[in-house]
Amino acid sequence: MKLLVLSYDWPPMRGGKAILLFEMLKRTNAELTVIAPKVDGWEKFDAEQEKEKLIVKRIPRIFFNLPLLPIFRIYSLKVFMLVSAAKKELKKEKFDALLCCQLLTEGAVGLRMKKEFGIPYVVYTYDTIDVEQPLNGKDRNIAKEILENAEKVVCISSFMKEKILQIGIAKEKVVMVNPGVDVKKFAPKKPSQEIAAKTGFGKGKVVLTVARLVERKGIDYALRAFAEVKKEFKDSKFVVVGEGPERSNHGNLAAKLGLKEDVIFAGAL
Repeated sequence: MKLLVLSYDWPPMRGGKAILLFEMLKRTNAELTVIAPKVDGWEKFDAEQEKEKLIVKRIPRIFFNLPLLPIFRIYSLKVFMLVSAAKKELKKEKFDALLCCQLLTEGAVGLRMKKEFGIPYVVYTYDTIDVEQPLNGKDRNIAKEILENAEKVVCISSFMKEKILQIGIAKEKVVMVNPGVDVKKFAPKKPSQEIAAKTGFGKGKVVLTVARLVERKGIDYALRAFAEVKKEFKDSKFVVVGEGPERSNHGNLAAKLGLKEDVIFAGAL
């Protein structure tokens, strides 16, 4: 099978969705061409993927949507860039289907390509921002049209599956694919002496969180909760793995809560 993948989240962009999509798709037997944005380090990353016969076509990265008339709002500058790139590939080569890795934007492109080229598309949904907000907001009608016209709708959790079924999408169209883990890469083992010394592993309780440090991840709530944990478990440590724009705010909050020595910001790994 030959797939054209539309994804605005793709390595070397940081983030769980980009990594999940890449790790999942590279393990398929399908012949893939991916349309993704240019981010720092993309040329080196893509050169390495060419060895694996994974073709990536890059487009400029757009950080904002231009203000447009309501009827055209969903077809923002970001969508326009994806539409142009998708059309170019579809005119050049024959693909069996499109994989649209977000409900809005990528999904809107899939809907348009189906109407124009007759090519089927699959929508991959990820989280509440991707699904719940569009279905409960001003984009509900276009979101529902995208889902109804998709060949399949992929969900990563039963929670998101229920949200999609509730708006009337046919049950046989919705499939659930839980995020996997590379058990060879992430196998349990004892930490090195350096990490053990830094985290206090083996001496007390260690709480670990791995996330991009953005507001919606709620690390600030976890820090406040850990402050309560410390009252009972004096030797406990909180290890935060990840980077992001909220790093300094989280560090300041940890200090304010008296946790400066007990919270370890390990950075991105």
